[in-house]
Amino acid sequence: MPTSEAISDQSTVGVRLFDDKAASTGRAIAFLSGASERPESKPKVYFEIGFSAPAGQYFVWLRGKSDVDNKYTDSVWFQFDDQIGTVKGSMMGNWLDVYPAGVYGWAGERHNPIRIHLKNGGKHRIRIQPRQTLHRIDQVWLSRLQSRIPDTAKPILHE
Repeated sequence: MPTSEAISDQSTVGVRLFDDKAASTGRAIAFLSGASERPESKPKVYFEIGFSAPAGQYFVWLRGKSDVDNKYTDSVWFQFDDQIGTVKGSMMGNWLDVYPAGVYGWAGERHNPIRIHLKNGGKHRIRIQPRQTLHRIDQVWLSRLQSRIPDTAKPILHE
C-alpha cells in the first residue's frame, strides 16, 4: 500500500509528507525527529495505517530511503494491532545496508523476515515510529507470498 495514501493517523510533530518524484505515488513520509532506542507505548512521533485484510500470516516489507550516507539514520519500529500501545514491536529498515543514500529500496530481514499473524479478518492497524532519523518511507507491503526481500527497488503496486 502506498504509505502517503493510507495514513489514518499521525503525530503532530516529527513526521511530514514530502512530494518526491522517486516515490511510488510521488509522495513519501519522513521522520524528522523522535528517534527512540526501543518501541514506545505512547510515542511522540509516529504514523499509523488502517487497513482491512483477511486473517492469516503476512510478510512485512518497507520501501524507503535515507538521504544521508549514515547507517544510523535508517530504521523504524513496526507495531501492529495488539502491539500498539505497548513497548513490543520489531525493528525494520537498514536501507543503507543494501542501497546507496538517496535511492529507494526494500527493507526487511532477508533471512528471517518479519511476519505478522492477523488473527481475524477485517480491520487492522500498523504503527510505525522512528528508531533513527532522517529517512523516508513511501510504501508498506504486506504479502502472503513474498518470503524473501524483493529483488527490485521498484514499488510493488499489486500482489
